Amino acid sequence: MIEFESIVDAQVRAMLEGIRQDLDSRRGEMLAEAGKQARALLVNARRQARARVSQAVAEERDQRDRSLQRAGASLASRIRRKQQALDKDQLVLGHERLREALTRRWADPAARADWAAALLGEARALLSNSTWQIEYPADMDAGEAARLLESGASGARVELAPAADIQAGFRLRHDDAQLDMSVAGLLAQVDEMAGELLAEIHRQQEELGAQS
Repeated sequence: MIEFESIVDAQVRAMLEGIRQDLDSRRGEMLAEAGKQARALLVNARRQARARVSQAVAEERDQRDRSLQRAGASLASRIRRKQQALDKDQLVLGHERLREALTRRWADPAARADWAAALLGEARALLSNSTWQIEYPADMDAGEAARLLESGASGARVELAPAADIQAGFRLRHDDAQLDMSVAGLLAQVDEMAGELLAEIHRQQEELGAQS
């Protein structure tokens, strides 16, 4: 009986040892699999974290670029408005200086003679020799106007008339055509060339800047 119990005990112990070894083996496999899954999860988590960081950096960069673009556009707009204001001031100043220069030139009798010659030269080149109606400043001596304007008409019939709206210069009318060489007319022509005048002002400013 004792021998039988010993055999049973040995079998039980062997079975228990087998179960223990099987459990250890399974535990090792489970731990290995868990470790593998944990490493995979860690790698995936790191990948997702890098992706989120990259996306956050890209969004921040895009936001910064948009902010810089808005700031640049706003600055460019302010610069344009400032330049336009400066251009307007320069044109106003240039307009006034030109008016003063023309008025001073008109005060010189020799300059008035050149003025009349220029008007008649333009008229001879552009108009037919019929009747030219020429207006002159109301405060100008009529005899001087006749001497300056009638002698160079070259066959055209000249009708002279004082004009209260002319301070300096002359204005010639022929049918529907008009040659306005009064100060106001000349300044109007300058206004039409404002773009060219500004371009010349900017060019001279750049030259002065390069020399300084």
